[in-house]
Amino acid sequence: MRRVSELLQQYKKDEFGWGNVLNNHFNRCKELGGPSISSIQDSITITPAVGGEGFMCKLHTKNSLSQNDGNELMLQHGSPQRTEAAALDDVCRHAMVVLLLTDASAVLLHPKQWGVATEKVVQAVITTKKEFLALWTLQNHLNDNMSAFGDTLGDGPRVQPEPSSDAERAEREKFVFDIITEECEEYGSVAPFQLHRGGRWAVLDALIEGGTLLALIRDNRKFKIIQLEGKKWAIELK
Repeated sequence: MRRVSELLQQYKKDEFGWGNVLNNHFNRCKELGGPSISSIQDSITITPAVGGEGFMCKLHTKNSLSQNDGNELMLQHGSPQRTEAAALDDVCRHAMVVLLLTDASAVLLHPKQWGVATEKVVQAVITTKKEFLALWTLQNHLNDNMSAFGDTLGDGPRVQPEPSSDAERAEREKFVFDIITEECEEYGSVAPFQLHRGGRWAVLDALIEGGTLLALIRDNRKFKIIQLEGKKWAIELK
């Protein structure tokens, strides 16, 4: 999701906020199927974040891709040390990512809001999704030992297929770091056993080549290792 979010941010024109982009998708004209929801503002709730720093924005719509499809969209995003407008912008951007990854062909993109052809936006999302799914399926060819990899400081290396090039190794590691970053931003820290959330473990298990997650994280200046009870550990952003 992070990669798609970065692509959308790159392609969207700066003068249009994400609320405008999302509202354009939901409020399509009758000729294009009619509006999916009555008003995006009626679907948004903004409250002070826990601890009083920044704001939390929640989005809940009854439909998502077309009128009366019944596919609810429920998202929330925090914006520490920022404004209500920033929290709203963040959750609307996240919503566009989710919608495009779900079915890019069903998302309405207004050409004037994008710096490139809307077809290029859709194709970039589809290509990124295919690349991610291809990496996901690597797990079918890997060691099926799902023991407590990474839960202790003393576990041995798990050998994964050697990347075919330095570029492939860098690509794998970027996926790993993106996943860890998203988890840390969402929960503050993440321990290896928590990566079972949403299938994260399966992705990491497919991507890490030779050696442990611990070794990979230690070599990245973006993260730090914190010691938990016993030999367990977790990861935080520095």
